[in-house]
Amino acid sequence: MNNPFSQDPFYRQALKFLGQTRTVGMKLGLQNIIELAEEMGNIHEKMNFIHIAGTNGKGSTAAFIASALKRSGYKTGLYTSPHLVTIRERIQINGHPISREQFSHWVLEIQEKIERMKQRKKDFACTFFEIITMVAILEFFRCKVDWVVWETGLGGRLDATNIVNPRLTIITNIDYDHTQFLGDTLESIAEEKAGIIKEGVPVIVGKMPKEALAVIEKRALEKGAELIDICQVVGMKPIKMDYERQWVEIANIPFCLGLTGIHQLENAACAFAALRLLFAKENSMDIKRMQEGFRTVCWPGRFQVIRRAPLCIIDGAHNVAATKQLVANWEQIVGAEPYHLVFGVLQDKNFPMMAQILKRKAARATLIKPPTSRGLEPKELLPYFDGITTQICPSWADFMASMDGSLEPILATGSLYLIGQILVEEYEGKEEFKWNELLDG
Repeated sequence: MNNPFSQDPFYRQALKFLGQTRTVGMKLGLQNIIELAEEMGNIHEKMNFIHIAGTNGKGSTAAFIASALKRSGYKTGLYTSPHLVTIRERIQINGHPISREQFSHWVLEIQEKIERMKQRKKDFACTFFEIITMVAILEFFRCKVDWVVWETGLGGRLDATNIVNPRLTIITNIDYDHTQFLGDTLESIAEEKAGIIKEGVPVIVGKMPKEALAVIEKRALEKGAELIDICQVVGMKPIKMDYERQWVEIANIPFCLGLTGIHQLENAACAFAALRLLFAKENSMDIKRMQEGFRTVCWPGRFQVIRRAPLCIIDGAHNVAATKQLVANWEQIVGAEPYHLVFGVLQDKNFPMMAQILKRKAARATLIKPPTSRGLEPKELLPYFDGITTQICPSWADFMASMDGSLEPILATGSLYLIGQILVEEYEGKEEFKWNELLDG
């Protein structure tokens, strides 16, 4: 096979630069992105943003909103993270990722701007996420989008996405994750995520613990922001669900959701409340277009069936709360039958607790290191799977080869990096996926 890195020199140059920025590490704070945005003309001030934070569900909620906006005729930008197969999928316009050519152009232009800024301020440096965030702003502005659905990266208050002044904010839920950055209590995590609430800008909140909700309510009151709690004002009724979709009622309106699992009803309710609030005055969001958007939503790696025989479901659950929800979904949709667990996780996750939750329904387990330097070595997981047959495999392809015709159902989870690897092995994109090697620093 030809070396894909030799085929597109500008794309290679852009990705290598981004990989080098990993050495800057993670620096929570807005000063760098504010200065970079000023250098670029503060064009973000001219766009309509819907800003979404939350421990889990923010990506799915963003996908529901973007799909409904697109179906309603609005040119829609969608910014999410992390990616599954290609970094370009983080930046989408009407469901299509930014092109290699345009992505490379913006990254290299930003690199040039940063070098100039360093001449004025020697210690100036931008993180990987700050640069990608600016690429998204530049591309959405170039494409003259009507709306930008804007997902936070980590937390909210000090996240690079928080330079925008949105038309609406959403906080989907609050639970434990990234505690080394956000604090180890629900109150401290809620405080960070509530940092996206702006003066006079309405905020939609999803289902969450009362102590977290109290923090968000306090922040909204301080900012004079109307708070809409979907649990209080939006009726949610599950009707039935299968492996790939579910039928529900939201505010007594029937919907077929293209994402399954009870948590997706809550995410769809957040999206519904947001769209109804945004378009209440001009009444320009036709309910049929919203229904069509929710039905056709595409958000891979979320309780996704990739094989029928044997049944194989992949899910990007990567923290304790999401793992609990995943097992509950399996029991509700698949039933009592145990699964062959395929598990890979990052080093900074609460993997002992995740393993404990997943092991309860597992007949046996296969451990794979996610394809990133941050992935946990599988041998470190072995003590948490004592009592069931457990093997280590180098990759998904090796695992499937080891199955030797077995028809036991499979559940693969633990990391979106692992899910990305599985998707390219099962479908396509191996060449595109290989470019991620340049991003690992």
